[in-house]
Amino acid sequence: MAQVLPFYLVCDESASMRGEPINAINDCLPDIHSEIGSNPVVADKTRFCIIGFSGTARTVLPLADLSAISVIPAIAYHRGGTNYTAAFELLYDTSADDVGRLKANGDQVYRPAVFFLSDGRPNDKKWLVPHQRVTDPGWPMHPNILAF
Repeated sequence: MAQVLPFYLVCDESASMRGEPINAINDCLPDIHSEIGSNPVVADKTRFCIIGFSGTARTVLPLADLSAISVIPAIAYHRGGTNYTAAFELLYDTSADDVGRLKANGDQVYRPAVFFLSDGRPNDKKWLVPHQRVTDPGWPMHPNILAF
């Protein structure tokens, strides 16, 4: 039985992130890959996922052992606004599925960690509902979220 920390990088890919902001994130991804994937102690305990969002949300990299992949895919500019609702809904669904799968494999799963990266305010007004669902202390796997 392994102890595993699911780690999610949730990145804004909306119009306001075009150019320098997205380039800055993509410039850091190889370093993240190297730091986590090349350290056996960290790689054994960490699984990494990237979710991108603009008008909709998408999984850029499904939860993975970074020591088992050669390259992390880049995030990309997508037309659309800054839809926090889509981001938090996909984060909830993805993390619930991932944690369930890890537990079914016999792993002990720590509460997920999330880095939420955005340069803007949400364009949608209903984002608090899915945010509250993700952060509900009554959900045993509610993640620790750091917003940047």
